[in-house]
Amino acid sequence: MITWYRRKSFLSKLKDAYLKSFNLSKFWSNLKINKIDNELKEIVDKYLASESLKFSSKYWNKLSIHALRQINDLGVEKFHTTISSHYFAFKTIDDAFIKGLFDFLKENKIENLNINDLIFKHEGFNITQSINYNLITYLLYQYLKKNNYSDDLKTLESNNFMFESAPILKVDNLRLVQDKLHSLIECNEIKKIIEDQNVKLNYLEIGAGSGRTTETIIKLDNRINKYVIADLPPALYVNYMRVKSTFKNLNVKICINANSNEKLSKLIDENDILFIFPHQIKYFNNNFFDITLAIDCLHEMEKKIIKRYMDLFNLKSKYLYYKVWDETYVPHCFNNYLNANSREDYFIRSNWKQIFCKRSICPNNYIEQAYKIK
Repeated sequence: MITWYRRKSFLSKLKDAYLKSFNLSKFWSNLKINKIDNELKEIVDKYLASESLKFSSKYWNKLSIHALRQINDLGVEKFHTTISSHYFAFKTIDDAFIKGLFDFLKENKIENLNINDLIFKHEGFNITQSINYNLITYLLYQYLKKNNYSDDLKTLESNNFMFESAPILKVDNLRLVQDKLHSLIECNEIKKIIEDQNVKLNYLEIGAGSGRTTETIIKLDNRINKYVIADLPPALYVNYMRVKSTFKNLNVKICINANSNEKLSKLIDENDILFIFPHQIKYFNNNFFDITLAIDCLHEMEKKIIKRYMDLFNLKSKYLYYKVWDETYVPHCFNNYLNANSREDYFIRSNWKQIFCKRSICPNNYIEQAYKIK
């Protein structure tokens, strides 16, 4: 994730950072609403009038414009096959990406590979993308199977949010979706951070995207007390739909109108899963969250925004887990180099105790880190 930037000229870098504009407010005011429903429209309107605009990078504005345009043209039902590639549904492979799985499966041989499982074209993918997607999904499945997570796979398969429109790979009488396999691997790392199985945990997840991790954690960690998602539209809305559809037995609420600790506390008492804008994190009591998750999002932020989040985590959370590129340049930003092993780049406090730092099994060019904040 760095060669593309280093190939650019100095003038091109300046233009990219300072002359390109992704004005979400202007885009939204000019958009002729087609397939965006009233609930999503209200969320976007409130977001654009909120303090949370300060939590969005230029790159995120670009992604939001693209996602809203796709949803408006095709409907949210087509989400998985139109913009799902932003949320851990990979369709390309290189050595840096696949090395972890390659090394593992070289030592733990794949048995009874049926090549016909991989020869399937998905809607919205070309043939090459489909085969790459299928291969990655199949290798992730083999990794999980070798690590005895078959029961968890069956549990996740039962969740059916927009499942029929997702790119599904059928293997061993299971219907596999790649993003759920990534999330299951993450979930098992996250559950190791707080080992006590008898506690009740309050989770905060920022930048949750389509809700793949949200769904997996809620389904598989029975210690959850409250789960809070802080994100921007349209991802906030898509995740809300996913959770509301999957967990009909839980109280799920969009809480973007809460503007004080008192109002938010009432909503916390009344609900199990809450959806908020990022600036509303400040309304929670200090140390309310036992653990905060930031997966595949911090490395897309300008440094001032990363610092803003880390300042909040330092006040509100006891543990932090995040997953980022090993190194990257943030698009459309000038002072934009981020190295996962640099505490300074990610504003990690000197008194935070590192629990682990490791390469992800896949993508192998991602780094997972966990810290005890307090």
